[in-house]
Amino acid sequence: DRRGTPRQGTVAPASEAVCVFEPKICPPASLEELEKFSHCWVIFVFHENTIGSRSSAEKQTRKGKGSTKEATFTAKITPPRLGRKVGVFSTRSPHRPNPIGLSVCRILNVDIAGLRIRIGGADLVDGTPLLDIKPYTPYDCVPDCSVPQWVLPPDESDLTSGLRVAFTEAALKDIEHIFSDSHALASCLKHYQGRQDKWKQCVGEVISQDPRSLLSKKNDSQKPYRLVIDGLEVTFVASTHVQSQEEGREMLVQEVCVVNST
Repeated sequence: DRRGTPRQGTVAPASEAVCVFEPKICPPASLEELEKFSHCWVIFVFHENTIGSRSSAEKQTRKGKGSTKEATFTAKITPPRLGRKVGVFSTRSPHRPNPIGLSVCRILNVDIAGLRIRIGGADLVDGTPLLDIKPYTPYDCVPDCSVPQWVLPPDESDLTSGLRVAFTEAALKDIEHIFSDSHALASCLKHYQGRQDKWKQCVGEVISQDPRSLLSKKNDSQKPYRLVIDGLEVTFVASTHVQSQEEGREMLVQEVCVVNST
């Protein structure tokens, strides 16, 4: 689901996805030579953009009432690290006038005959419509780029740095049980079957960036929060830990279960 999608794919290299191509549109020859590149640009549609859905519904409602005024997009967005609103075009928010996303992902495997590309560092929701795939080249790298301070993490030397993530004994037992149950694996996991450690790494990378909304953090910071990663629902809370006499924030995974399990 959206909550289980990394804020940025590059901070969650263990997050994997498979890009599937329609044979009527893309013949196998269109993927030739792509395996020689290490990374690619993935251009896609934010198809679960809630603001976009409301805007479309609002347009239809106004059209039915004979109004010529169309709904507009949200001009200012509050980035997670900033805490105040800035112009939408200075953010990577999915809530845009044209809900188009752009991500750099690592190419893990190219299946030309099967018209599939397996990618790592993916910040895509399951079922995301793809518009295009382009190879990432050295010309795409800008060594002297500058960004506002709020874009960077506290530790600027490590862009993947985040909060500490810990798993309770109960959560670890849940994971062990699910990955040893062939029926459970067949009913949920698409990308991580037989790769328990990789799935756990992905969970840690996603949660370390604190996927909760600003409203969730403000209203009830201790309330359990749930997200789904590859068919498994993860429940975690934000808490404090004391390590080396230093108090800090950590995300504590409390429970893992198969989605819709009883």
